[in-house]
Amino acid sequence: MAAAQTSGAAAAIKSLEGGTFVTLHSRLDRGGALQARKLSSGAVQLYWRYSLAGKTSREPIWVYDPSAPPKKLQPTARGYGKAAALEKCRVLAEVHAARAHSGGLRKAKVEERKTFLAQKTAEVEKSTRTLSKLMDPYVAHLKTQSQHSVAALMRRAAALGFNVTPMSAAS
Repeated sequence: MAAAQTSGAAAAIKSLEGGTFVTLHSRLDRGGALQARKLSSGAVQLYWRYSLAGKTSREPIWVYDPSAPPKKLQPTARGYGKAAALEKCRVLAEVHAARAHSGGLRKAKVEERKTFLAQKTAEVEKSTRTLSKLMDPYVAHLKTQSQHSVAALMRRAAALGFNVTPMSAAS
């Protein structure tokens, strides 16, 4: 039975036309279905199709690797085999089921993205290599050199949103 499904899936992938979806494995254990679509580049993209509150969505998995070992559960460097794609669908379905009461997989991805952006923002704020931290000593240096462009530079920095405080010429 499994061999018939595998050969059927391989035949379905080979017969794909650009832009159309084909279901490779319907009714997964944790819900949803594994689908494939041929892209304009000729590559085959795999998707996990699921629904929440009557809305159907597709989550891209990665490209299909026809040379992947048939029982390997991890992706290869070139993409996912069918077994690896089914394993990825299972993982996505677990996240979706755990978060079904609060928006499912889509909401989990939004929260993950917000957390990532907050971490990156915190890293940038902690960084000593920012334009703001470079501008202050540069403006002070120009003031000690009594350059005429200091006022213009300070106006330009303020327009960009930098808080450049005026310093006395003695400092």
